[in-house]
Amino acid sequence: MIFQKSAFLVGAIALATIPQMATAAPEPIHIGSGQPPVNVMKNAMPKFPTFNKLVPKPGFVRGFVKDTTGKPLQGAKIGVRSTAVGGSYSGSQGTTDARGYYEVKVPWGAAHFYCAGYTIDYGEGRAALGLHPVDGEAETFPSGKGHIENWVLLPYGIADRDGASERPSYANNYYGGTLFFDYHINDERPLFANDQYLPPGSEIEVLLSPVGKLIDGSQGQSFCFRKKVDGGGAGFDSFALNNIPVGIYDVSARLIEGGNPSPLRMNETGPYSGRPFGIEPKEARGKARLLLRASGAKADMAVAQHGNWDSVTISLER
Repeated sequence: MIFQKSAFLVGAIALATIPQMATAAPEPIHIGSGQPPVNVMKNAMPKFPTFNKLVPKPGFVRGFVKDTTGKPLQGAKIGVRSTAVGGSYSGSQGTTDARGYYEVKVPWGAAHFYCAGYTIDYGEGRAALGLHPVDGEAETFPSGKGHIENWVLLPYGIADRDGASERPSYANNYYGGTLFFDYHINDERPLFANDQYLPPGSEIEVLLSPVGKLIDGSQGQSFCFRKKVDGGGAGFDSFALNNIPVGIYDVSARLIEGGNPSPLRMNETGPYSGRPFGIEPKEARGKARLLLRASGAKADMAVAQHGNWDSVTISLER
């Protein structure tokens, strides 16, 4: 049996070990031909914690950073940048203390947040995640009046609703991670056929099963996706999944042909395949362990109100 749990370290969340709970078989999500990336959590957002009321302090921005359970996050990075007349700008950055509190002196001018991030221990590596403003908008503010902005670390959710509406395929409009699958479609002409390619009319089934809990200690859920193999004669097709709740998963893939399922071979490919995380092993038949791929580990490089994910690309073959 696999054991997994979520525990706090100073400045990071450690994924340790508790018993994995059995989950009911999920209802399949059917993906159409040419469909944009699937937002697996749709409009769902985790419940936000409560925050102590603060009074604005002239010349400063301040607030608290917590996870969804209300635990303060020490070591989060909050950065502000101000633009003055003529286009010149300067920045300042702060780090949260043991209470999750930060206070940053704001340079003179029209100010905005350029970073808001927190680094977690994830698997055997480190991953920086973007933080979400509790009021839903990391807006520009005048430096002189003082400003209050509280932040929360989310395992999933829409970071920018306007951006997600305009560009649903952009992974960093979401706090959850992203997966991309591609495959060749077999040619029905014997001369051009390849036994490793997927036959037209068959169906791909991908199952994501959580191993332990999500990064905030909440219970994860399983997902099932099905996609008909029909490239419209293109010979190659793909589909993508966005906003996958951040945790550790088992990913399995199989081909259903004539009602008979058989495991598919998964090969991790794509421009980020040489970087940390992804699937293990990198080539697997039927099932592999999945860690979503963060863009980096530096909290001060995580853009405010923004996901921080690169895709894990998996090529499917028979």
